[in-house]
Amino acid sequence: MAISVFPELRGLSWDVTKTPEFFTISKVSPSGVDIAASLSAYPRWHFSLSYDCLSAGTKGELQKLLGFFLTCRGNAVDFLYRDPSDHKVSRQTFGVGDGRTTHFELCHNIGGFIEPLYDTASETIYAGDILLDSGYAIHGGIVSFTEAPAAGKRLTWSGDFYYRCRFKESSLEFQNFAFKLWSARSVEFVTSRKVFAS
Repeated sequence: MAISVFPELRGLSWDVTKTPEFFTISKVSPSGVDIAASLSAYPRWHFSLSYDCLSAGTKGELQKLLGFFLTCRGNAVDFLYRDPSDHKVSRQTFGVGDGRTTHFELCHNIGGFIEPLYDTASETIYAGDILLDSGYAIHGGIVSFTEAPAAGKRLTWSGDFYYRCRFKESSLEFQNFAFKLWSARSVEFVTSRKVFAS
């Protein structure tokens, strides 16, 4: 079954929140020494969107958002979210060939922090300056080459990516503030990491 993509709707306010969360155990010893252990190498992302004006009607934004939430059965089913401010990479390095390795993980750079990507689209793969038309497959963010890239060959990619998410709650509140006009002040979802079989 294909995974659904969160709809891009008119009415989205500028009040969008994107929050990274790490899982960390933090303690202070009796002598006052701080001890912290990170349990996650990569963040879990929280998104909060606010829609000021959703039009009602058979094809209105209200029906699209409500229908999407119902299709996901609240927070039961994952979906893909294309963050308008962070969804593209251009010639992002994702590995260097060594003549033996055939599997590499796609990633993106956030101010020097490299985060792996699992759901991508419109990918173009380069070995050095050569655009590759074939000789590889992509599944779950892993590029599998049929032949190992040559030693020292820099591997880059360009394309789009999505965040795999699910709604935070099993309910979603809508407010009718004028005739056929609605708002949804708090549409919250969080990234959901999946394990992909090879």
